[in-house]
This record gives sequence, structure tokens and C-alpha cells, in this order.
Amino acid sequence: MKRTLRFAIVSAMTALIALSQIASAQPGANKAGDPRVKTVLDKLGLKYEVNQDGDFKVGMEMQNGRTQLAWINSQTEKLGNIEIREIISPGYRSNGAIPEKVANQLLADSAQKKLGAWQVMSNGTTHVAVFVAKIESNGNPAVMEAALRLVLYSADEMEKALTGKDDF
Repeated sequence: MKRTLRFAIVSAMTALIALSQIASAQPGANKAGDPRVKTVLDKLGLKYEVNQDGDFKVGMEMQNGRTQLAWINSQTEKLGNIEIREIISPGYRSNGAIPEKVANQLLADSAQKKLGAWQVMSNGTTHVAVFVAKIESNGNPAVMEAALRLVLYSADEMEKALTGKDDF
């Protein structure tokens, strides 16, 4: 189910950028979104949309007029007694396998981060490298803001370095 949710998010991201619509609702997902995320985003004064899966799409203006999108998952997972939430932002898209040079650059970049790492999601033909931070879902505004900013900046910097574009 976790892989299905990630695929749906990446498919939705790709669809938005390609101006086509891919939708895949998750059974049992809170369509209104996790109220803990809503509360934090409202406190931070960030603009967001809630998609049909209940995930929060946050857009942010970056340096030099660039923009970047991220998704904060409403659905969480358990690791023992810890509830984990993912924050995801795309940084690279390929219509085939991620090239070896790019994959190595993503891996090296992951090693430099204090939180989060690059992951590749695929629908079989399109591969999207996304930067993902997994945080505790306790609604701590400082943790969520720091993780969100790290995810957004990491993905945008990599997108700019690899493609020079501002697609995401």
C-alpha cells in the first residue's frame, strides 16, 4: 500500500506538470486531510491544497523566482510506537531509467543530508526522483517546517543542477 500511495503521488505530480490528470484514491484516506498537518500549515501561514487522497500540496517560491512543489502525506505509517509521515518533492524526471550519472549524483547528495534522501518512483516508463523526508507525525510545527523547507530546497536545487528547468 505504501508503494501504491507513492506511485499515486508521483503520478499526480507528473500529470500536473504534463497537464494531464492521473488520479488514484486510497481506500480509507481522509479526504479532508490530516487535521494535524492543516493546523501546522495554517500556523505557518503557508498556502496549500488538499488533493482527493487527503494529501497536502504545498507550493513555495524559491530564490531567483523559481518555484517548487511538495506533498505532505496525510496517511502515516507506524514504526513501533512512532507514527511517521512523509514529505515529498520531485527533482528529476526521466522517460526511461534514471541515467547512471544522475543516480550517482542523487546518491551522493543523499549522503550529505541530515534528514531525508532521494528515492526513485516509476510507473514503468516515467521515472521520477523525489526527495523524501520522514518525520514524526506529532504535529510539531518547527519540525514540520524545517523538514518541508529542506525537502523543497533540496529538490529545487537538484532540479536546477540537473536540468536547469523549473518544471516542479
